[in-house]
Amino acid sequence: MDKKWILAAAITASLAACGGGGGGGSSSSGASVGGGVSKGIVIGGVVNAYGFDGGVLDKSSPVAEPTVTGDDGSYSLTINRGYSGPVLIEITADDGTTMRCDLAVCERDSEGTPTVVFGDSYEPSSAFKMSALVPTASGEVSASVTPLTSAAAGLAQKRVLSGADPSAAALAANAQIANKFGLTSNDLLAQPVLDITNPEALSGASQEVLEYNLKAAAAVAAALDEGESVEDALAQFAGQYEEQGIADREDVNTPSVTIAEILAAAQGLLDKIDELEGVSNEAIGEARTEINTEKSTAETQGSTQPSQGEVPDDLGAEGLQAAKAFVNQLRNVATAAILDEQQQGIDSFSGKVEQAATLVGEDQELVFGATAAALAAIAEAFDVVQSGDEYSSPFMASNEVEVAIAEDGERTVYTVDTVLKGVEVTITASDNSSIEETYESSESDPEAEPMMAQIEADSFTESETFDATADLAISGAASSPALTFTIGDGSLLKGTLVGEWTNEETWSEGEEGYSSSGEYTDDFTLSNLEAVIQGSLQADNAESEFEAVTFSGEIVLGVEEYDYSESETYGDSDTPAGYSGGWENNSTTTLNNFSLDLSGALATAGGDEVALTLSLLADGFVENCTDTGEYGYNPEDGYYDNYSYDCSVEESASDYASVSFSLAFNLDLAGIGEAARLSATASRTGLETADLDITLSYSPAQSLTFSHSADFSDDAEAPVLTVTNQNDVVMTLTELEDGDISGDISVDGEAFATIDEDAGAPVVTFTDGTFESL
Repeated sequence: MDKKWILAAAITASLAACGGGGGGGSSSSGASVGGGVSKGIVIGGVVNAYGFDGGVLDKSSPVAEPTVTGDDGSYSLTINRGYSGPVLIEITADDGTTMRCDLAVCERDSEGTPTVVFGDSYEPSSAFKMSALVPTASGEVSASVTPLTSAAAGLAQKRVLSGADPSAAALAANAQIANKFGLTSNDLLAQPVLDITNPEALSGASQEVLEYNLKAAAAVAAALDEGESVEDALAQFAGQYEEQGIADREDVNTPSVTIAEILAAAQGLLDKIDELEGVSNEAIGEARTEINTEKSTAETQGSTQPSQGEVPDDLGAEGLQAAKAFVNQLRNVATAAILDEQQQGIDSFSGKVEQAATLVGEDQELVFGATAAALAAIAEAFDVVQSGDEYSSPFMASNEVEVAIAEDGERTVYTVDTVLKGVEVTITASDNSSIEETYESSESDPEAEPMMAQIEADSFTESETFDATADLAISGAASSPALTFTIGDGSLLKGTLVGEWTNEETWSEGEEGYSSSGEYTDDFTLSNLEAVIQGSLQADNAESEFEAVTFSGEIVLGVEEYDYSESETYGDSDTPAGYSGGWENNSTTTLNNFSLDLSGALATAGGDEVALTLSLLADGFVENCTDTGEYGYNPEDGYYDNYSYDCSVEESASDYASVSFSLAFNLDLAGIGEAARLSATASRTGLETADLDITLSYSPAQSLTFSHSADFSDDAEAPVLTVTNQNDVVMTLTELEDGDISGDISVDGEAFATIDEDAGAPVVTFTDGTFESL
């Protein structure tokens, strides 16, 4: 086969730019088992290891000396030399055992008041118990113990009681939990435990580790009803999974805990992490966008039928066998993608990419820019009306957008109906807001008319402070020739606006004429902005083979904080020698924690449709602008003027705006099945660097993750692409100077194949001497 599979991966990566198991085998020597314990971090927990006798769990005689967990929740024990096989690791509480709360609230008093909250340490009850089932204890084995491993251990033990082999049952149950919770690795036990309340630990964690630990904690948070204990919630979650599994989303027959609820709880834990001081890690943004996208997917497209997850066909494959299975898996996916490209319409793999790209093309900036300008003008008109200032309709905003203002009963209605840079904009906002405002002014002659006072007085000062809570119902549309953005009924805009402005002017007048100078400052903060838009995007690109594409669904915009600071000095003079004037305006705009979550359906005019979810986060954006101008007249030069306007984003190699992006949609690849799903996550990691991860997941419990660190600097090194499957087999490819590729395929850090193009095409050579082409 030629290198078309690389092309298929590249197509997938272009969309993102837009926008070894627990054992096998046996040993008579003492195996080493170690890991961490988290619900949250358990300190001084009692660790026991139990074996199986004739397929039956034997808790009468532990197969290792008991131990206790350390200050970081870790443990290590050695299995007795006389035992080999599956091992149940069990953690219980004793006098002196403490646990760090990794939920919003872990305990309440009799009146419901929280007494133990996120980050606090407390003593769990004697009913506390968690476990993990290791398929085979051989050599050095990692076995982290969390609520997810406890649920898997319970399911495996239930199957063992029905006659299943303990090792096989452990492998399958761990893989099923990983699949159900959207983890890319089947090796549930190997995931490191992370203290999500510790800023230092969080700052060094990867996206994969963050997601695992957030989901493990959130499973208990979602099951914890007010008045219940953490121990009760642990048992409830594990019992539900063991008996019937978990549904993606709720209906009248759904058990209390769903994947959507667990992901919502994970979002809440991320909010708690945001409140911690000293946390710095781009992977947190990546984890948030990924969880946002997964939650939207579960809520809009998930099943209401409980399930326990799927088991991959190659479960338990290791070493050379796993490496060969990986190559076969990659070839099957590549073949399916290439064949699918020959299809027409949105069902085509490349068609989906092109369809999505039409919604993030050049017109997007124009359409959303025009929408933002219209909303900014409405906000300015809103401020004028609420402040009680005189105005006429239509009101001319400072960005030269007209706003019609009309009264409708007790509400004020603001309407923009205009054309901005070729975009037709019609947006209406109905006001249901409140505002508190204080206005002050002073002049040397208080009795004079305001305009006369400015001419005759030596000085004039005015200032205003305001505190507004906006609550606007919005609707309308913005359309360019190629893209239409529609805001449907039910959309709203909420937020809090706090600010102040001052204006100070000084005048002087004499026989030679007059002169004036002044200084104006304006500072305001828009916080807790939320815009829920029941809207749609429709692309109609004449250059595309697809006549029209429409996205319909819900778009949620959020801004934690938007700061604007402006100062301007100005002045003019008029004398017999001529007149002159000028100004200098400096402004700074800061945007913190901007979010965009989108969920709905992407469809063609012909009726083809695909579900789509997207999440975008941006933080730490700072823009500085300078606006200067001068004008005048004198007999020598006549009339003259000179203006300049410049804006720059304030960034450096150590201080730059962070951006993370996640996108997911369904695929129907020939030979892969209807359950295929593509998800892409991108995150800015530096001034000129970014990480891209694209995961293709399909039934049964198969996945391929393409990872690439993009470097846009002039001295960037050769690009490297890694591809990892559900069994943690890793293929690493590097592009050489001559354009060829080289690399290897490894399992648990050991290479079992090399890849080169010495023969003119990519060839995989395995360690047993066999080879095959890609």
